[in-house]
Amino acid sequence: MCDGQLRFLYCNARSLNNKLEHLSALAELYDPDIIGISETLLQEHISNAEIDLRGYEVFRNDRQNGRKGGGVMLYVKSDLQAMEFWPKTQFPEQTWCVIKDKCNKEYYVGIIYQSPKFMMTFMVPKWPMS
Repeated sequence: MCDGQLRFLYCNARSLNNKLEHLSALAELYDPDIIGISETLLQEHISNAEIDLRGYEVFRNDRQNGRKGGGVMLYVKSDLQAMEFWPKTQFPEQTWCVIKDKCNKEYYVGIIYQSPKFMMTFMVPKWPMS
């Protein structure tokens, strides 16, 4: 991949544990370079080896503090030389990486989950409304 074209696949899993076979079939069928998944519902005790997809590296951010739900993940093809990257943002559930194509060009790729209850303060007007 030296032409700047990447194939992406995204899904909102609503629990990845019981959908790994389906995800593996989709990865084989569409051959995406990057797979983004929201609402993985994974917890720390589940290892990356348990959710492995052959030929992909795993980058994930599970929901913290024992709260149920949420979680995001990226599967990135191993040949893209991905390295984890943590930008400063207001989103609690996100994961990012920097990838390099065969021409050594860098791309920043991430996935963010914004729950319906999460409000970004910079979007709310600060002035009095009349």
